[in-house]
Amino acid sequence: MTLDFSPLVPKDPFRSVALDVKTANNDRSSIYQIGVACVRPDHAIETW
Repeated sequence: MTLDFSPLVPKDPFRSVALDVKTANNDRSSIYQIGVACVRPDHAIETW
């Protein structure tokens, strides 16, 4: 089975992309949430 995430990811170019990873404790394998922020060339920010 293949998952298609393409509708979730913006197609336009970005100046930068930041990831915010939340963990339940100090163990890196306890990730429970990932946030993404993208900065477009016109300085607009898109998050999800």
